[in-house]
Amino acid sequence: MSLRYWTSPIGTVVLLLGITLSSFTGYGETISACQETTEEGTPGGQTGYTVDEDVDFTGVDGVTIDGRLYVPDPKESLHTGVVTYHGFGGSKDDLSWIAESLAEKGCVVLTYDHRGHGGSGGDFDWGKLVKDAKTAIISLLDECPDIDRIVVIGHSVGGMIAMRVAAGDSEISTTVSLSTPESLTESLNSIISYQFKKLVDYIKDLPLTAATSSRSYPVKEKPLAGNLHRDCYKDLSKFYLESCSPRYRPMYYLAEVGKILFLQGTADHTANPEGALKMYEKAAGPKALIFIENAGHTLTETLNEGELEQISECIYGWIEDCSPGKNLNG
Repeated sequence: MSLRYWTSPIGTVVLLLGITLSSFTGYGETISACQETTEEGTPGGQTGYTVDEDVDFTGVDGVTIDGRLYVPDPKESLHTGVVTYHGFGGSKDDLSWIAESLAEKGCVVLTYDHRGHGGSGGDFDWGKLVKDAKTAIISLLDECPDIDRIVVIGHSVGGMIAMRVAAGDSEISTTVSLSTPESLTESLNSIISYQFKKLVDYIKDLPLTAATSSRSYPVKEKPLAGNLHRDCYKDLSKFYLESCSPRYRPMYYLAEVGKILFLQGTADHTANPEGALKMYEKAAGPKALIFIENAGHTLTETLNEGELEQISECIYGWIEDCSPGKNLNG
């Protein structure tokens, strides 16, 4: 796996140690590196964490949102709070690899199932998802009042939510965007284009007799998308139409988002790399964009455990660079 970096002229970039890097001119220089680990395995001697599954909170309309809290040991040393937002059809488990790694490094991390997903109640729409995301931050601060900085991390649709939450909020220390589409319209177009190409390639490879035969073949029922509740499918058209509204597209409010790190797989057929570059250019910064070679949309389906840990190290390094008192302006 190798990474390609773009960085803001006034921004910074985080090196993944041990990974091949290719810098591109016109986007600034690579000027800082991920924090190295101690002999105990994590910065500052942090050695472990506990997981609390009983951190449910109440959503905007009274529904129960199912949360999970990763609390580092010792709890008294907590300063950084992280909230993660998973993608459409996913669950709080999807970003557990990041939550575990950051907890080992001393961050307290709240993950949860979006409304209409997994163990959470309710149906979903954009407005409620964003309000739930802000409520999650309040819930984290209630659980750990000593936290003095908040980080939001979102994958795919969760990245769109994270950026919307961070827009205009100076209390958010930084935002991390993983495989986030520039819009759901573009995401749908990318999926359709990729699947159509796969279908054409499949038909081209079929024997002539199979391609022209009138024999019918059984069609397997496609399962529901991940952890999405069955009754939420009736709201998909509304959700999609809302997503087409400019006010729910990252390009509409990215200029109001503060420090932000984009991570994007080059083999992502749901959120295309060109969209990531457009969002990076729109962001006011300080900012950084990392292309991860051969990584797909979820990252976990193409990368091994060691590579995922390197990405987590990179995210942690960026979070530390965005801490109070650090200068990202070069």
